[in-house]
Amino acid sequence: MAIGSETLIIVGIGLYPLPTLIAAAREKTHGAAGVFLLNIFLGWTLIGWLVAFIWACSGRTAAEDHRDESRNAEMQGKRLPAPSIPRAEKRP
Repeated sequence: MAIGSETLIIVGIGLYPLPTLIAAAREKTHGAAGVFLLNIFLGWTLIGWLVAFIWACSGRTAAEDHRDESRNAEMQGKRLPAPSIPRAEKRP
């Protein structure tokens, strides 16, 4: 049974934004916008997509940065506050 061209197009459209989604889900501190731009402009080439995918899966995340900052501050005898979560303001 041969795979139809429609199936390949659907799979391709489903996989195309994968590097951008991974970068956003990992909350990359550096490079999430770069992954997005690389994926948009060069993702249609297999090499551009692979580079964007590898870039999205590698590197540091916001959680790793905060953990390291906390660890460094702890070594110096300081204590950092936990990362804040934006909350909706209450209206009177």
